[in-house]
Amino acid sequence: MINRLLLLVILAVAACSPPTQESKFPTTPQGITAVISQQSQDFDWEVTDVANNIITASTFWNGERVIHRKLYRGLYPIYGMEFGKSFEVDFDYELLDQIFPLKPGNDVTFEGTLNLLEGNYQASTIVHIQVKDTGTLEIDGVSYPVHIIKISTQFSYGDVSDITHNTLYYSSELGLTLKSVTKAAGSPSYWRIKSIDVPKDAKPKRRRNNRAGTVMI
Repeated sequence: MINRLLLLVILAVAACSPPTQESKFPTTPQGITAVISQQSQDFDWEVTDVANNIITASTFWNGERVIHRKLYRGLYPIYGMEFGKSFEVDFDYELLDQIFPLKPGNDVTFEGTLNLLEGNYQASTIVHIQVKDTGTLEIDGVSYPVHIIKISTQFSYGDVSDITHNTLYYSSELGLTLKSVTKAAGSPSYWRIKSIDVPKDAKPKRRRNNRAGTVMI
């Protein structure tokens, strides 16, 4: 059961150019859509709302919404629903602001509570987030500058504890995670954005980058 909870909470390199400067609020355009590849399966994904540093996004499978999440600054999940199961994470969201503007070495540690809404399940959490590096991630032939962010989450419930490690490739330009790798008990799980469609009035000016020596993630 704990492995399932870990996935709920978190789901959720090379020579590079520096990411763009962060604004105080998310730059995530409402209405952005994408195709996400998760464990070799493709899902449709859409940002449905952006307000007060929180983005709301939904994942669809064959036209049916199967995952729904709210993420603080597009980075960390604070509420979610996955295949009929719901969770919320209770902590001081603004503690995450300590790592912004993002740069390697910035970190924050905070405590919180994971609430699984079905069954009145609660677990105490200790979360450590650190900006480790910068890089670029290629999507549809376009290079996006990213920050590589490591998140370690320790769960305690009764006399049992567990830990999960997550690596995020986060675009400050879009205010979104473009790729995620989670390591917990068992095999690592991952997802990444395969293609992305940004509303025309919000598209950043980018161009394809084919320079020799640039390594994509």
